Amino acid sequence: RMINSKNTKFWVQADMHATGAAQAQHVVDNTKDGDTLVMLKGSPTDPNAAVIAAGQMSVLEPLFTSGARKLGYENWTPGWDPAIARRSMDQALTQLGNNVQ
Repeated sequence: RMINSKNTKFWVQADMHATGAAQAQHVVDNTKDGDTLVMLKGSPTDPNAAVIAAGQMSVLEPLFTSGARKLGYENWTPGWDPAIARRSMDQALTQLGNNVQ
């Protein structure tokens, strides 16, 4: 997180878009054509979460569009709350009949 202080001399930051793209590429490399995926994104109030999701979609969107992978379910996770993420995943599994790769 950014430290907003007059004493801050420099800033080091990760490339969050590239991080998201790398995460998505790992998923692509470990799934196959026709597989159904679930995207549980971070907190909608965290700007980093949106950048990570955009990086993920830069890799996944062409596959969703072509049908090579299916986006079965997606949801944001307010506050990065694990209980909310768990409920979302339970909903995804129920909705998709446990057909998630």
